[in-house]
Amino acid sequence: MIANVRDAAGNPTPTDKYKFQLIVAGYDIDDKLKIGRVELGMKSDAGSLISGIENVSLLNVEEQLVWQLNGMPDVALHILQHPESKPDDAAIKLYAASLTENGGRSLTLEQMVELAKRLAHYTSQAHREVDERYQVAVFKKSQSVSIDQPTFPEPPRPLFRFSLIVDSHFTYSSVVFAKGSPAVFVRCSWVGMQHDLDGHYYIGSEFRNSALMYDGGDVNLGDTNRVTDSVLVLGPHAILENEVVRRLTAAFSSLRVAYAVPEPKPGQVVP
Repeated sequence: MIANVRDAAGNPTPTDKYKFQLIVAGYDIDDKLKIGRVELGMKSDAGSLISGIENVSLLNVEEQLVWQLNGMPDVALHILQHPESKPDDAAIKLYAASLTENGGRSLTLEQMVELAKRLAHYTSQAHREVDERYQVAVFKKSQSVSIDQPTFPEPPRPLFRFSLIVDSHFTYSSVVFAKGSPAVFVRCSWVGMQHDLDGHYYIGSEFRNSALMYDGGDVNLGDTNRVTDSVLVLGPHAILENEVVRRLTAAFSSLRVAYAVPEPKPGQVVP
């Protein structure tokens, strides 16, 4: 299964490109406050995938402001090094003034939190993968850690008892798959077909001249797939502004949208 997923787009990702990055912060066993970053990598050894520590950076938190970045750090790094690039942003102006005056030592806790939020905001504008919903953890000695974060939706349930269909091609036929039985399609194609998307997952697959039926269920039709000259038909349980519908219509410009009943209002369940 993993091999099929990696090879789906015809350009398998090398194992050394899989990275896991972690920010660590808190009081160490020497009772000193520290912040650091850890990066775990993966390599192939005699056919086995082995993960190990590749990069570690650990800093003592002292009088001057220190920071660590992970993920997509380019935007935040540029702003922290060149705060003059955002002259109209109040939080970054305060950071620039404090940095010049005393290395950032005069920034209050509230000002540091606001600075972090603004860095996340600008990063989300440059990288759509970054969610602007903030998660802020505050550490105070002799006090419990406080975490400020939004309410996240329940994570998707893992797939159990699913079918795996690989390198299958369907053309102008009446093939259908049982409702309620999830399937993972890898490098499959549909031409001139009506196909239900609900409950299924697609990797490196293609739809042409087809009608894709969506009725509000789970579906994953990601960037490795291709849809041309096809129509998305929303069923009675689909919601117009649902994230899945937005993702489907945004990802495939040639995908037209039709409704099984008259077009609903935004956020309204189709009756």
